[in-house]
Amino acid sequence: MYTNLKPSAELAVRHESVRAGSHRVPLLVLSANGQTPWNAPGVLWLHGGGYFLGLKEMVYMSRAVDLVTKFGAVVVAPGYRLAFQSPYPAALDDCSAALAWLAD
Repeated sequence: MYTNLKPSAELAVRHESVRAGSHRVPLLVLSANGQTPWNAPGVLWLHGGGYFLGLKEMVYMSRAVDLVTKFGAVVVAPGYRLAFQSPYPAALDDCSAALAWLAD
């Protein structure tokens, strides 16, 4: 999926990853530019698609950018494994690892 969203004066975009078992989960992290306070609200953004469709980049088509720019939230969108590639509970394991990363 092509996205035209770029870092700006209001928005920082980072790519991270976290380990979930033997698998690495890619993370798309959106945050306000500048200093993010330690107590900034954190949002784990799970894209739609019933765990078998979708991409982490769908965060750009959502209200996540508003949460960052208006409220200073940190939004983490994991690229979790989809059900047609990896059976249950792979997606939940990936999302759980992303949540633990966000909490840290």
